[in-house]
Parts: sequence; structure tokens; C-alpha cells
Amino acid sequence: MQTNNANAIPENLRRLMAERNISAQTLSYEARLPPSRISQLLRGATLNPTLYTLQSLAAALGVKIDDLVTEANSDDSQPTRN
Repeated sequence: MQTNNANAIPENLRRLMAERNISAQTLSYEARLPPSRISQLLRGATLNPTLYTLQSLAAALGVKIDDLVTEANSDDSQPTRN
């Protein structure tokens, strides 16, 4: 099951940046966003980024927007029982 929460974007950005070994400065350049915007997102200071910002980040990181805004629960490996 996947959920959206306020920490999803900063956590996902950090993880994706680490996986790709890129800095905030590099992401800023690749996404064509101001470094201050990247910093705000990484700190969780921006809770509702614009669609343009999300599209730019997703394109620069080679992921879908959902990969930025959605957090997978740790119990994904367990089947859901009704």
C-alpha cells in the first residue's frame, strides 16, 4: 500500500539523489530550478510544490511524479487480508 505524506518528497528526493550520486546543485541545474527551491524541498519547508516543480524534478531524476510524492509503507511485502 502506498500513502502520501508531508515527509515523502524530502525523503524521496534524498534517496533518489543518493542513488544517482548527485548533489542539490546538480539537481538544481538539471531540473532548471533555483537552488533555494531544492533546499526548501529537501528541508520539507515546501509542503505543496507546483506541478512544474514536480515535473522538472521527475524529468531530471528520470522518475515519475508519483515516485516523488508517494511513500511506500514498510509492510508492502505482506499481503492485505480482509
